[in-house]
Amino acid sequence: DYLIKNVRPLFDKIPYTLTQNQEDAICSLVYNIGKGAFLKSKLFAAIVARNFPEICRQWDFGFKQNLKGLFKRRTEELYLFMKDI
Repeated sequence: DYLIKNVRPLFDKIPYTLTQNQEDAICSLVYNIGKGAFLKSKLFAAIVARNFPEICRQWDFGFKQNLKGLFKRRTEELYLFMKDI
């Protein structure tokens, strides 16, 4: 199972409890960009630091490519991540 093998261990590196929506958003992103890219990202550092303004700035994987579908996906993931805050 992809979630258990690749994403669940990432949640253990975050020093606070994530909501289900936050876990789902991260899972979607990691499935798309890969675990290694996520762990090296400024986004991951912002999530660990619980820096919500920086999370919003960094949740931009693919935006520079200006792909309409990818922009929609990233926007939905970010909305899901921030929904319960």
